[in-house]
Amino acid sequence: MDRARTRHQTSTSICSLRLTVTRDEPGQKPETADTDSTFLSRTWMGLRWSAWMPLAAAHPLALAQLASEPGVYRIRPAGAAELEWIGYAPLGVRQTVERLSRQVHMPVQPFDDPTGPALRLWTLKSRAGWSFEVSGAACEDRGQVQVLL
Repeated sequence: MDRARTRHQTSTSICSLRLTVTRDEPGQKPETADTDSTFLSRTWMGLRWSAWMPLAAAHPLALAQLASEPGVYRIRPAGAAELEWIGYAPLGVRQTVERLSRQVHMPVQPFDDPTGPALRLWTLKSRAGWSFEVSGAACEDRGQVQVLL
């Protein structure tokens, strides 16, 4: 059974919460998503989350679902019932996710932020063949962001 534990990571923008998942075997893919899991719902924490979309979907129509305002984003392995990363996007969710999508799908390892999600996601994609989905929500209320993170 999967267990999640949390660790706070400080980035150049603000503190992000990283969910680290412990699996029985390294590289084991997580179980399929349960649609009743509250942290995967579109109304989690009282926010209006976008639909889950492939992180590789840097297409303008897909990105249009994401808020251009500051907010939060969550990333999960495709179809999984767990979160790999939750982050705050002070410059806008759409801009942050678009940049992250480019970094994760580069042919070479991203080096600009070793504590951020890009390196971790790139490594899982490159070495274990994982793909990811992302969802985001606008949230300018710093108090609500702190509760979430």
